Amino acid sequence: FYYQPRQGGTRTTASTFDMDWNVYFNPAVSLQEARFNGKTLEDWQKGGKDLHSRWVDPLFINPAQRDFRLRPDSPALELGFRPLEPDRAGPREWTANAH
Repeated sequence: FYYQPRQGGTRTTASTFDMDWNVYFNPAVSLQEARFNGKTLEDWQKGGKDLHSRWVDPLFINPAQRDFRLRPDSPALELGFRPLEPDRAGPREWTANAH
């Protein structure tokens, strides 16, 4: 995540899942230093993973204040990310016909 330079989702079962259309970024790590299951992003993509993903600043509104909403010019929006609606998040009453 944003403040965890050594953390990522590609450490363990890298050969058994598909990932794509992601924005990766860490303000303390350059693209050349970043590793995806031990590989550079370019080599990771050559293996068929994250073909459309990018290493780019997601342009959060104010990450220092933990405001991770996206600015209107965020590259995440270009990749198809739709901002979450906080008012719709959280526990819900269970219904048998929920999808």
